[in-house]
Amino acid sequence: MKVLLLPFMLFLASPCGAVDDVPPWNPDDADGDGLSDEWERFHFGSISSQATEDDPDQDGIPNGTEFLNDSDPNETGALPLDLGMEPEGGKSEQ
Repeated sequence: MKVLLLPFMLFLASPCGAVDDVPPWNPDDADGDGLSDEWERFHFGSISSQATEDDPDQDGIPNGTEFLNDSDPNETGALPLDLGMEPEGGKSEQ
């Protein structure tokens, strides 16, 4: 088996040529949930209380999206809706 290291991605190639995706390793993500530990500690106080798909403010935008857009996952409407996402239950009041 060959191991090819490319920026931010690891691909494992089997002898027959098939390639398997392996999630990127992030040294700042000890629990492996895709959220940086620093961001989780700032917003939730620990790295284990929330996951990428969780939505503590119940605005229909998961933590993973809030993290990628550097918005507050605990504040409804913190993320602009111009991302093509709409909160569950319809449009937010502006």
